[in-house]
Amino acid sequence: MKWTIDQIAKWTNAKIASSHQTEFSDFFTDTRKSGANKIFVALKGDQYDSHDFLDKAVEQGAGLLLVHRLDPKFENLKDKVSILIVDDTLIALQAWACEYRKTLNAKIFGITGSNGKTTTKEFLAKILSTVKKTYYTEGSFNNHWGLPFSILNVNSDHECVILEMGMNHAGELTNLVHIADPDYVVCTMVGTAHIEHFGTLKKIAEAKEEIYQHTRESTVRVFNQDQELTFDMMYPVAKKF
Repeated sequence: MKWTIDQIAKWTNAKIASSHQTEFSDFFTDTRKSGANKIFVALKGDQYDSHDFLDKAVEQGAGLLLVHRLDPKFENLKDKVSILIVDDTLIALQAWACEYRKTLNAKIFGITGSNGKTTTKEFLAKILSTVKKTYYTEGSFNNHWGLPFSILNVNSDHECVILEMGMNHAGELTNLVHIADPDYVVCTMVGTAHIEHFGTLKKIAEAKEEIYQHTRESTVRVFNQDQELTFDMMYPVAKKF
């Protein structure tokens, strides 16, 4: 994989604040690790804001900073490193992954479910990797920032990509499906995980069902017929298409 500063600026609707290095093949978010010639994505978390550590990212060798703010104390970094400024780095990350996915020829598999996502992913990866060059989500990189990272780690020669899709609120799977545009999807089962955000199993099932409802018509939908909540997901989808 290789991206240019102009390409990323277009995909993320970014302003080019400075341009030194113009081609990149990797990214990072942790300033404790080497970022030699990589793109540093400055994300704001619940406890830390990476925008406070831009100087550390440059010290680690970053070739480009993707930011949504540049404090006055960091203005001098424009003389040292390429910088793209966006409205929101998380939204920009998702847009970047979404556009990059469109350049891939690999078949994308999307897996959600209250339980069984990782096991299903691992089994499927073992099977597919015997006949195809396969990439699959590492660890629990399955949420609104983890899934984009997973997509950006895919190489152009991968033939199959298996992505876990987690969620803890309604609408999240819709967004992940939009980013990944999967060719195959499955919901393994509906359980009580994150019920504190939903209140009932029915509400959780409705949120899980988004993986079927918001994929394109040509997507292959696989259903678990051994659980009533997932079995019932077949009928609205069948009626739609």
